[in-house]
Amino acid sequence: MSEISVPAARGETSGRAFKRTKFLLVYSSKGGVGKSSISMNLGATVSVTMAPDRPANPPVAIVSIDEQNTPQDYVEAANKKGLRLPIDVYRFDRDPSQLIGLIGHYRLVVIDAGGHLKGNVPLTTALDLVNPETGRRLIDGALVPMETGQESRKPTIRTCNLVLTPREIPFYVVINKAFPQAEADLRDAEAFIDEHGWDRPPSPIKHFRAYSKAATDGITVPDFDRAYARQGGMLDMMQLASALGLHTANAELGAATGAVVA
Repeated sequence: MSEISVPAARGETSGRAFKRTKFLLVYSSKGGVGKSSISMNLGATVSVTMAPDRPANPPVAIVSIDEQNTPQDYVEAANKKGLRLPIDVYRFDRDPSQLIGLIGHYRLVVIDAGGHLKGNVPLTTALDLVNPETGRRLIDGALVPMETGQESRKPTIRTCNLVLTPREIPFYVVINKAFPQAEADLRDAEAFIDEHGWDRPPSPIKHFRAYSKAATDGITVPDFDRAYARQGGMLDMMQLASALGLHTANAELGAATGAVVA
């Protein structure tokens, strides 16, 4: 975990790896809906499919701007086991403007933001950053995780209507921790999203037990031990990446028509 300049953190002295860096915010004003889990596992899936050989300088970075800093748990657990995550992880909650320094060094940057709305200076700072190369907002799009239960609904409304829509940031509301046996709850949650006119990916992110201990195990979905969870989780994340316009099957994170981060 680092707050130093990106070239220094990666052992580089100059040069850029990518012509365009896309920035995806993962945020909900409700805690416990899986913001960090989605950030880490979506980022890892995109990274390993873009670069299967897992180079020392991966194409994807995860940035925590949350003082809770859950991505650090993954890093510390991985380090203890001698494992290397397939993504770079940074902590910029003290100075989110450091996000600008990532431009050109990664193809995708996933921003894991803290849940509370009032007084969330790191979030508002990141939301209002401007890309100096384009003159446009730095964040290209957002994901709003939501569980199927009723308790997720008001926070989702607040997030979409108070944070993202006023800033004209395109977003998807994604249903997380979906249980296959709770089909009625899933359909009800999908109907809630549709009634508000929000976009959602075609498929939810299913619940796998491996997610609950991934941070303490220091692994992401491409390295889950059980094939069922690994393959199912990878499929969910690849479908989500495709909906976002992140074309994980090749080395280009393409600009699909209507994609959130195109």
